[in-house]
Amino acid sequence: MGNENKYSGMEKIEHTIKEKGENSMKVKRAILAIVIVGGLLGIFAPAAGAAPAWFYCTVNDIGLGFGSGYVNLTDSASPPAFSHVWFTLSPDYRKEFLAMVLTAQSNGSTVLVYVDPATEYYVINALYVQPVK
Repeated sequence: MGNENKYSGMEKIEHTIKEKGENSMKVKRAILAIVIVGGLLGIFAPAAGAAPAWFYCTVNDIGLGFGSGYVNLTDSASPPAFSHVWFTLSPDYRKEFLAMVLTAQSNGSTVLVYVDPATEYYVINALYVQPVK
């Protein structure tokens, strides 16, 4: 016997309603997951429209690992082109740049960097520490 004879009358209607309800919940869960992931990406991703340029930045965090140096920067402009975005330090000047960003962070100075904010972990090849004002 096929599925069409499995349910009769009211049972068939109740089963159909239950199936549609379960499918509806799956769709709602999928939409909720997409919204949450999209929201998280929006929070942590740099501004998509920002072009490569020079930026005055605040140094948020500094780190070393996996053979590279990293610095987390926030653009000082209002509104910022990016906020709390990680960039890598050029391997050619890693030690020098590390000393500079550590100095800037401890002094509360800003740094001037040429970066592409649309690309996370972009390499910083030029960095200047700005005097404290």
